[in-house]
Amino acid sequence: MGALEDIGAKGETLYASLVSSIAKDIENKEAPRVPFLDDFRIGFEVTGGGKKAADAWKEKALEEDSAFRKNFFDSGFLTIFDLIDSIPAINIIAPITDPTSALLPITNAITDILAGLGIENPNQFFLTKIDQIIKKKEELLGAISKLKETGEDAIEEGIQELAEIFNEIDPDLSIETLKSKVQEKIEDIKSAFIPEVELPEPPYFQLPDISDLKSFGLSFFNFPIPEIEGIDPSDVIELYFNFDLEIPPIGVIFVEIAKVKIKMLLELAAGIPPFLKTAIDKIKELFPLNFNLKEIIKAVFDAVVNTFFDKLLQSDKIKKLIEKASTMVYIINNFIKSLVIGLVVSIVGVIFGKGLIMKSTAIALGLLK
Repeated sequence: MGALEDIGAKGETLYASLVSSIAKDIENKEAPRVPFLDDFRIGFEVTGGGKKAADAWKEKALEEDSAFRKNFFDSGFLTIFDLIDSIPAINIIAPITDPTSALLPITNAITDILAGLGIENPNQFFLTKIDQIIKKKEELLGAISKLKETGEDAIEEGIQELAEIFNEIDPDLSIETLKSKVQEKIEDIKSAFIPEVELPEPPYFQLPDISDLKSFGLSFFNFPIPEIEGIDPSDVIELYFNFDLEIPPIGVIFVEIAKVKIKMLLELAAGIPPFLKTAIDKIKELFPLNFNLKEIIKAVFDAVVNTFFDKLLQSDKIKKLIEKASTMVYIINNFIKSLVIGLVVSIVGVIFGKGLIMKSTAIALGLLK
């Protein structure tokens, strides 16, 4: 389990939303948007498309054992997503840190409590109330610590305090109903706490060696390399990773995206990389007195997107693919959007450590619903 999965973001759960997003973009003939960041468009210019093309593509993609799922999503997308998920959330700008980190382990229990109160989307509650949660984090931690006690009086006091705090955060939440729901979740809250771990020194994490692209492509991705009698397997691999074809094959997409991601992550592993310096300066300016989640997310997002596309567009293979395969561009755009958002959320975790800032970033950018 990685940092993204720790906050509830799992790559395998993204398939249906990814298919819908691609189909929507094909129908509307546009690049994907990021609503939280003022409908920022991410990706390359598209051509072709329309409703008929969108419906036909979506029908094929949602078929059981579809080629799109097997050859694109399972083999390529999830591999890169899992790579991003492997990056630990380590708080490289300490002593500036996410003040809600101690609350993260109980967010699932709180989500259940909020759902039990009739809140349709509890994750949105965290996103819209994070400013108030940060202001009340000491009170919240004090109340929650009492729920871990063994004495009934301390537990009752903790339940009362927690209910009152959430009522102050959202007056529409009834104190008595909150108390009842917290009581139901006490054991979940107790079992959720995990021991603190010491922060590592740079380099913070290890990534795969990509010096040999052929072996990297074969071992890193689970492409179904067929066995063809009388043909050397390495020649078959060339069908997947031959960069000189007029329309590059599917392997190129993932290798090129993975190469860019790994280059960025290697820079991050060594310390604060140059591409993040402006974002870090902005965070220091905002935190904690002028806390503004949208500005923090925008600073990191801009840094990641600009760096990612600068590096990716150095690849003639991607340029060739964009020019020659119009429908493929819709897929590339949405893969890039989801993987860039995953990287942004992961980097927010690297900056602040795991906490509600990281989780709220995932909610804001659509990685968590």
